[in-house]
Amino acid sequence: MDNFLTNSASLNVFGEKTMMACYRHQISAAPFVRSLECVHGVARGLGELFTLLQVNETQRLSYADRDEGEAVTPPLPPNSVDNFMALGASVCELLRADIERLAKWAGERADDADQQTATPSSSRRGRKAQDSSKAVTHA
Repeated sequence: MDNFLTNSASLNVFGEKTMMACYRHQISAAPFVRSLECVHGVARGLGELFTLLQVNETQRLSYADRDEGEAVTPPLPPNSVDNFMALGASVCELLRADIERLAKWAGERADDADQQTATPSSSRRGRKAQDSSKAVTHA
């Protein structure tokens, strides 16, 4: 019985057949690269957003702890923080859905590639065998 805590294969969205088809260059890399570009932009943006929210938390504590008359910039309003958190969660959900669609697409391409390599007529040897099996008629 697999241990779900140590078996990361069950967490992979791309199946083994898909991975092998990619290694054999049977699936175009363009959709993966496009998705990675999107993920890269989102990761940069979310990183900045989380840094801003961290700094805002420090600012909130400083503002709450200020002495009377001390000039301390107020933190972002709580509803703004909630909106940023909702934005981050929504973007992650969109990315998850996009990656799952990409995995489904790639899985279908891997199945097609697997079927093509399994068909004898798709290989040179298979075509040769078919050609030699044709009946030859002599006059």
